[in-house]
Amino acid sequence: MTAKPKAKTKAKPKAKTAKKPVKKSRKVSLLSAPKRPRAGQPTKYRPAYIDEVRKLYLLGATVEQLLEIFEVSRKVFYEWQKKYPEFKAACRAGRIMADAEVANGLYHRAIGAVTLDWHEALDKDGNIVQLQAQKMHPPETHAAKWWLKNRQPETWKESIEVESSTGAFSIVINETLRPKLPTDER
Repeated sequence: MTAKPKAKTKAKPKAKTAKKPVKKSRKVSLLSAPKRPRAGQPTKYRPAYIDEVRKLYLLGATVEQLLEIFEVSRKVFYEWQKKYPEFKAACRAGRIMADAEVANGLYHRAIGAVTLDWHEALDKDGNIVQLQAQKMHPPETHAAKWWLKNRQPETWKESIEVESSTGAFSIVINETLRPKLPTDER
């Protein structure tokens, strides 16, 4: 059997496809772009909170109490401080002013103070008169001790010294609070 030679077939020319015109991109201004709604819950922050937080800190409120009052989480409270600098400034001012008042009160209790007191009394004719009197508040030892221990801890701390001699330990407790002077030998 003889094989017949295969006939050559011409390849069909491919149909030309029309090229789509390329669209030139145009720049869109951010101002003209449509705004999408923000995801998540809207913020509970209000500008009135600036004055409120300062007053609450002045009254001695803690962060935990503020979280409860504003009904937010700790994370949200600190995010407000990052996002709203005036809120952060009010928090700081309230804390500093409250701490200063407490320190002033402690200082006056430690050194003693004289205050003016008003009271009512009857004069010889039976009329009510208001009298002013000075009231002495003597220094309080505990307040002075606390103040000095915290303001000058190296000088006024109650110390516990551990000494070692030949493997045995002895503990020396200095119970009195007095400044360590250069000539002081203990």
